[in-house]
Amino acid sequence: MQPNSKIKQPLITAAVCFVVVVFWSCNFFYKQADKENSDIAAIIPQGSKTSSYATTKAMPIAGCDDTLRVVINSLNCTMSVDGRLHTPNGKLFYDFGLLDPIKELYYAQLGGDLFFFLSCKGDKHSASICRLYISAARLVWTTTLDTELSCQPMLKGQFAYIAANGSVGKITLKNGQFEWRYSKLGNGGKYEYFREIEFPQNHEVSFISHHKRSIEKDTIVINDMTGEIIRMK
Repeated sequence: MQPNSKIKQPLITAAVCFVVVVFWSCNFFYKQADKENSDIAAIIPQGSKTSSYATTKAMPIAGCDDTLRVVINSLNCTMSVDGRLHTPNGKLFYDFGLLDPIKELYYAQLGGDLFFFLSCKGDKHSASICRLYISAARLVWTTTLDTELSCQPMLKGQFAYIAANGSVGKITLKNGQFEWRYSKLGNGGKYEYFREIEFPQNHEVSFISHHKRSIEKDTIVINDMTGEIIRMK
Protein backbone atom coordinates (compact mmCIF):
# COMPACT_ATOMS: atom_id res chain seq x y z
CA MET A 1 0.00 0.00 0.00
CA GLN A 2 2.90 2.35 0.68
CA PRO A 3 4.02 2.58 -3.02
CA ASN A 4 0.46 3.46 -4.09
CA SER A 5 0.34 6.28 -1.53
CA LYS A 6 3.56 7.71 -2.92
CA ILE A 7 2.09 7.69 -6.42
CA LYS A 8 -1.24 9.21 -5.38
CA GLN A 9 0.27 12.10 -3.43
CA PRO A 10 1.97 13.79 -6.44
CA LEU A 11 -1.18 13.26 -8.52
CA ILE A 12 -3.34 14.92 -5.88
CA THR A 13 -0.88 17.80 -5.55
CA ALA A 14 -0.78 18.28 -9.32
CA ALA A 15 -4.59 18.27 -9.52
CA VAL A 16 -4.87 20.86 -6.77
CA CYS A 17 -2.27 23.07 -8.47
CA PHE A 18 -4.13 22.77 -11.77
CA VAL A 19 -7.41 23.87 -10.20
CA VAL A 20 -5.70 26.82 -8.47
CA VAL A 21 -4.04 27.95 -11.71
CA VAL A 22 -7.31 27.72 -13.68
CA PHE A 23 -9.19 29.64 -10.96
CA TRP A 24 -6.49 32.33 -10.79
CA SER A 25 -6.40 32.71 -14.58
CA CYS A 26 -10.17 33.07 -14.86
CA ASN A 27 -10.21 35.54 -11.99
CA PHE A 28 -7.35 37.54 -13.53
CA PHE A 29 -8.97 37.86 -16.95
CA TYR A 30 -12.33 38.66 -15.38
CA LYS A 31 -10.73 41.47 -13.38
CA GLN A 32 -8.90 42.79 -16.45
CA ALA A 33 -12.13 42.89 -18.44
CA ASP A 34 -14.04 44.47 -15.58
CA LYS A 35 -11.30 47.04 -14.92
CA GLU A 36 -11.99 48.71 -18.24
CA ASN A 37 -15.47 49.63 -17.08
CA SER A 38 -14.51 50.47 -13.49
CA ASP A 39 -11.73 52.97 -14.19
CA ILE A 40 -14.10 55.91 -14.51
CA ALA A 41 -16.00 55.06 -11.34
CA ALA A 42 -12.71 54.69 -9.44
CA ILE A 43 -11.60 58.19 -10.40
CA ILE A 44 -14.94 59.98 -10.11
CA PRO A 45 -17.43 58.35 -7.69
CA GLN A 46 -20.92 57.61 -8.90
CA GLY A 47 -23.25 60.46 -8.04
CA SER A 48 -20.46 63.05 -7.72
CA LYS A 49 -22.04 66.51 -7.66
CA THR A 50 -19.30 68.91 -6.67
CA SER A 51 -16.42 67.98 -8.98
CA SER A 52 -16.40 69.66 -12.36
CA TYR A 53 -13.45 69.02 -14.63
CA ALA A 54 -12.63 71.15 -17.65
CA THR A 55 -10.91 69.14 -20.33
CA THR A 56 -7.46 70.21 -21.50
CA LYS A 57 -7.12 72.05 -24.79
CA ALA A 58 -4.46 70.62 -27.08
CA MET A 59 -2.17 73.41 -28.23
CA PRO A 60 -0.05 73.57 -31.41
CA ILE A 61 3.63 72.80 -30.89
CA ALA A 62 5.78 75.90 -31.40
CA GLY A 63 6.67 76.34 -35.05
CA CYS A 64 4.45 73.47 -36.17
CA ASP A 65 0.80 74.44 -36.60
CA ASP A 66 -0.26 71.00 -37.86
CA THR A 67 0.90 69.13 -34.74
CA LEU A 68 -0.78 69.29 -31.32
CA ARG A 69 0.61 68.36 -27.91
CA VAL A 70 -1.32 65.73 -25.94
CA VAL A 71 -0.14 64.69 -22.46
CA ILE A 72 -0.68 61.00 -21.63
CA ASN A 73 0.50 59.66 -18.27
CA SER A 74 2.61 62.83 -17.88
CA LEU A 75 4.34 62.15 -21.22
CA ASN A 76 4.23 64.65 -24.08
CA CYS A 77 2.65 62.88 -27.05
CA THR A 78 1.66 64.48 -30.35
CA MET A 79 -1.49 64.47 -32.44
CA SER A 80 -1.26 65.43 -36.09
CA VAL A 81 -4.23 67.28 -37.55
CA ASP A 82 -5.14 64.20 -39.60
CA GLY A 83 -5.82 62.27 -36.37
CA ARG A 84 -2.63 60.26 -35.83
CA LEU A 85 -1.52 60.04 -32.20
CA HIS A 86 2.20 59.39 -31.60
CA THR A 87 4.19 58.53 -28.48
CA PRO A 88 7.19 60.70 -27.43
CA ASN A 89 9.59 58.41 -29.36
CA GLY A 90 7.60 58.92 -32.57
CA LYS A 91 5.79 55.55 -32.58
CA LEU A 92 2.23 55.58 -33.89
CA PHE A 93 -0.05 54.92 -30.90
CA TYR A 94 -3.45 55.23 -32.61
CA ASP A 95 -4.86 56.49 -35.90
CA PHE A 96 -8.37 57.94 -35.72
CA GLY A 97 -8.62 57.84 -39.51
CA LEU A 98 -10.18 61.29 -39.85
CA LEU A 99 -11.48 62.38 -43.24
CA ASP A 100 -11.15 66.08 -42.40
CA PRO A 101 -8.36 67.88 -40.49
CA ILE A 102 -8.75 68.79 -36.83
CA LYS A 103 -9.81 72.37 -36.19
CA GLU A 104 -9.86 72.17 -32.40
CA LEU A 105 -9.09 69.42 -29.88
CA TYR A 106 -9.89 68.98 -26.21
CA TYR A 107 -8.96 65.88 -24.25
CA ALA A 108 -9.05 64.44 -20.71
CA GLN A 109 -7.45 61.42 -19.06
CA LEU A 110 -9.47 59.60 -16.41
CA GLY A 111 -7.83 56.47 -15.04
CA GLY A 112 -6.90 54.22 -17.95
CA ASP A 113 -8.98 56.13 -20.49
CA LEU A 114 -8.45 59.09 -22.76
CA PHE A 115 -11.44 61.11 -23.92
CA PHE A 116 -11.06 63.18 -27.07
CA PHE A 117 -13.39 65.97 -28.24
CA LEU A 118 -12.49 66.68 -31.86
CA SER A 119 -13.90 69.44 -34.04
CA CYS A 120 -13.05 68.96 -37.71
CA LYS A 121 -13.15 71.36 -40.64
CA GLY A 122 -14.03 70.34 -44.14
CA ASP A 123 -16.86 70.67 -46.63
CA LYS A 124 -19.16 69.99 -43.70
CA HIS A 125 -18.18 70.86 -40.15
CA SER A 126 -18.39 67.94 -37.74
CA ALA A 127 -17.25 66.72 -34.33
CA SER A 128 -16.27 63.37 -32.84
CA ILE A 129 -16.16 62.38 -29.18
CA CYS A 130 -14.06 59.30 -28.51
CA ARG A 131 -13.04 57.08 -25.61
CA LEU A 132 -9.63 55.43 -26.06
CA TYR A 133 -8.47 52.66 -23.71
CA ILE A 134 -4.79 53.48 -23.17
CA SER A 135 -3.20 50.15 -22.22
CA ALA A 136 -4.58 48.38 -25.29
CA ALA A 137 -4.60 51.41 -27.62
CA ARG A 138 -8.18 50.45 -28.41
CA LEU A 139 -11.11 52.66 -29.33
CA VAL A 140 -14.00 51.89 -26.97
CA TRP A 141 -16.63 54.12 -28.55
CA THR A 142 -17.13 57.13 -30.83
CA THR A 143 -20.05 59.55 -30.91
CA THR A 144 -20.30 61.88 -33.91
CA LEU A 145 -22.06 65.21 -34.39
CA ASP A 146 -23.01 66.91 -37.63
CA THR A 147 -21.68 70.25 -36.37
CA GLU A 148 -18.49 71.36 -34.66
CA LEU A 149 -18.24 71.98 -30.91
CA SER A 150 -18.69 75.65 -30.02
CA CYS A 151 -17.02 75.73 -26.59
CA GLN A 152 -14.87 73.79 -24.14
CA PRO A 153 -16.60 70.57 -23.01
CA MET A 154 -17.04 69.99 -19.30
CA LEU A 155 -16.79 66.75 -17.31
CA LYS A 156 -18.78 66.19 -14.14
CA GLY A 157 -19.18 62.85 -12.42
CA GLN A 158 -19.32 60.19 -15.12
CA PHE A 159 -20.70 62.51 -17.78
CA ALA A 160 -19.52 64.99 -20.41
CA TYR A 161 -21.45 68.15 -21.22
CA ILE A 162 -21.05 69.52 -24.72
CA ALA A 163 -22.32 72.45 -26.75
CA ALA A 164 -22.33 72.93 -30.49
CA ASN A 165 -23.90 75.57 -32.70
CA GLY A 166 -27.59 75.41 -31.77
CA SER A 167 -27.16 72.14 -29.88
CA VAL A 168 -26.43 71.03 -26.28
CA GLY A 169 -26.23 67.63 -24.61
CA LYS A 170 -25.06 65.32 -21.82
CA ILE A 171 -23.09 62.17 -22.71
CA THR A 172 -22.36 59.09 -20.57
CA LEU A 173 -18.61 58.52 -20.47
CA LYS A 174 -19.04 54.76 -20.13
CA ASN A 175 -20.72 54.14 -23.49
CA GLY A 176 -20.86 57.46 -25.35
CA GLN A 177 -24.65 57.61 -25.45
CA PHE A 178 -26.61 60.79 -24.87
CA GLU A 179 -28.51 61.03 -21.58
CA TRP A 180 -30.34 63.95 -23.10
CA ARG A 181 -29.82 66.27 -26.04
CA TYR A 182 -31.40 69.32 -27.67
CA SER A 183 -30.61 70.34 -31.23
CA LYS A 184 -31.78 73.03 -33.66
CA LEU A 185 -32.22 75.48 -30.78
CA GLY A 186 -31.11 78.47 -32.86
CA ASN A 187 -33.73 81.11 -33.45
CA GLY A 188 -32.71 84.30 -35.24
CA GLY A 189 -29.36 84.55 -33.50
CA LYS A 190 -30.59 83.34 -30.10
CA TYR A 191 -29.31 80.04 -28.67
CA GLU A 192 -27.00 79.50 -31.64
CA TYR A 193 -23.45 80.24 -30.47
CA PHE A 194 -22.95 78.55 -27.10
CA ARG A 195 -19.66 79.61 -25.52
CA GLU A 196 -19.96 78.65 -21.83
CA ILE A 197 -21.20 75.74 -19.71
CA GLU A 198 -21.86 76.30 -15.99
CA PHE A 199 -23.33 74.43 -13.03
CA PRO A 200 -25.12 77.18 -11.02
CA GLN A 201 -26.58 74.80 -8.43
CA ASN A 202 -27.35 71.14 -7.80
CA HIS A 203 -29.23 69.40 -10.62
CA GLU A 204 -28.91 72.39 -12.95
CA VAL A 205 -26.64 73.00 -15.91
CA SER A 206 -26.58 76.24 -17.89
CA PHE A 207 -25.52 76.69 -21.49
CA ILE A 208 -24.74 80.33 -22.33
CA SER A 209 -24.98 81.57 -25.90
CA HIS A 210 -23.27 84.75 -27.13
CA HIS A 211 -24.78 86.80 -29.92
CA LYS A 212 -22.52 87.01 -32.92
CA ARG A 213 -22.86 90.76 -33.51
CA SER A 214 -23.65 92.13 -30.03
CA ILE A 215 -22.73 91.71 -26.36
CA GLU A 216 -26.07 90.10 -25.53
CA LYS A 217 -26.20 86.60 -24.06
CA ASP A 218 -28.91 83.97 -23.89
CA THR A 219 -29.04 81.15 -21.39
CA ILE A 220 -30.79 77.81 -21.44
CA VAL A 221 -31.03 76.08 -18.04
CA ILE A 222 -31.66 72.32 -17.99
CA ASN A 223 -32.46 69.92 -15.15
CA ASP A 224 -29.35 67.76 -15.10
CA MET A 225 -31.20 64.71 -13.78
CA THR A 226 -34.31 64.69 -15.98
CA GLY A 227 -33.08 66.60 -19.03
CA GLU A 228 -36.10 68.93 -18.90
CA ILE A 229 -35.65 72.58 -19.84
CA ILE A 230 -36.19 74.69 -16.72
CA ARG A 231 -36.04 78.08 -18.38
CA MET A 232 -34.75 79.95 -21.40
CA LYS A 233 -33.74 83.54 -20.88
